[in-house]
Amino acid sequence: MNSRHQEYSSLCYISPNGDIIVPEGISLGTKGPLPSLNLQSGIYEIASSDGEDLYIRSTIDHATRLRSHRDLGSSDRWLNTTHRLYSIVRTLSPESFTYSVLQPAKNLLTSFNEVHPGFNLSIKDAQLLEAFTKYELAIVEQSYLDH
Repeated sequence: MNSRHQEYSSLCYISPNGDIIVPEGISLGTKGPLPSLNLQSGIYEIASSDGEDLYIRSTIDHATRLRSHRDLGSSDRWLNTTHRLYSIVRTLSPESFTYSVLQPAKNLLTSFNEVHPGFNLSIKDAQLLEAFTKYELAIVEQSYLDH
């Protein structure tokens, strides 16, 4: 399992006129199972339908993260929040936003379990693989934010 220093292709591209083209996303208000996003890691974008607001982050599980943003943005807990995303989602509704995967990434824990299905990792080892995944994602996420 050699995933260190591996390049992952971005799903975004630059059009001939210089615009950044982002893959079509799904509504932040989507309910029900999300099999195509379940346990998938990578960089994502949440964008308002009017294109005014954009939020870029990373996750080790897109399905869980999408549901979390939807639920937190709709929660009364964030009624008087200073968290800009949740404040805007609450004002406009989750259906006014799309969740797009910008760049897939390898989840080292998932990869290890696929390669070694019968091996039982200790909790510490599993946490370490998850931490390495989050670290690599944070570096790639920062490159998106910088650009």
